[in-house]
Amino acid sequence: MWEQFLAFFTIDNGLFFALSFIGMFSHAIKKYYNGQLSGSIYSYIFKNNKKRTIVAILTNLGAIGTLILAHQVPTEIGAFIVLAMTTGYTSDSAVNKDEA
Repeated sequence: MWEQFLAFFTIDNGLFFALSFIGMFSHAIKKYYNGQLSGSIYSYIFKNNKKRTIVAILTNLGAIGTLILAHQVPTEIGAFIVLAMTTGYTSDSAVNKDEA
């Protein structure tokens, strides 16, 4: 069983996680450029709403982990990038709010 568990720690899955966090960051950038933040992107992520950011990260980890464990990670590069980034973007959009 340990070997099956370790089989999920691949470079592809690591890249999938990384792209999902880029998706989360792109949501923060979108909010900043649309004037929806009371301060900077740094303040939005780390200062104004730490708890919501942590919940957004946990939501993202859960969603990406579920996709990986369910073997739903696409093999085509375009679909791979879009699914990972959209999952991160949506996780931040659904949970994270600016509370300054």
